[in-house]
Amino acid sequence: MTCIVGLIDKGNVLIGADSIASNYQNTWVLRNRKVFRRGVYIMGFTGSPRMQQLIMYAGEDPPRPPQKKTDLHRFLCMDWVNWVREIYKSGGILRTQEGVESAGSFLVATQGRLFHVESDFQVGESACGFDAVGSGDEVALGSLFTSKDMPPRKRIHTALAAAEQWCEGVGRPFRILTLSPPQEKKTPPSSPTTTE
Repeated sequence: MTCIVGLIDKGNVLIGADSIASNYQNTWVLRNRKVFRRGVYIMGFTGSPRMQQLIMYAGEDPPRPPQKKTDLHRFLCMDWVNWVREIYKSGGILRTQEGVESAGSFLVATQGRLFHVESDFQVGESACGFDAVGSGDEVALGSLFTSKDMPPRKRIHTALAAAEQWCEGVGRPFRILTLSPPQEKKTPPSSPTTTE
């Protein structure tokens, strides 16, 4: 039971998460965060905490995205998802039914873009500049749609608060990470050469 919310704002991508774990009978607040940074990515996870733990800690860092942003979706659908699948397979949580592999869904951001990875590893990218996953996703999406005049962190917080109000198993504290665009390295001007 979770709500993960993502939002793009002026080149920054924000992902926020609640902190509740639930088994439909009991609910408790997690110390570990459902949203985290690894390499040049931030991610927010629903589903089994083991899924998140493997992506946080297992293996080498995720492959770096291509320089051309036009190739980013293809890269995530192929190279990056295969990195995730291999980690899940070696960690023993990749489910296979009738030859189809599955795990859980999550949000991932890199290079100023926000993607939604579904349980069958398809990679989507919303055209509206925001997205949500988890049991509170529909409430959060409605909140994000109606809060376009708010500052971005306030929008994320309000969407999570709405999910907390209306969805069992979503609760505080809310945690938000921001991924800013990489700063371009400025090359110092070369010293003039002189010949004698």
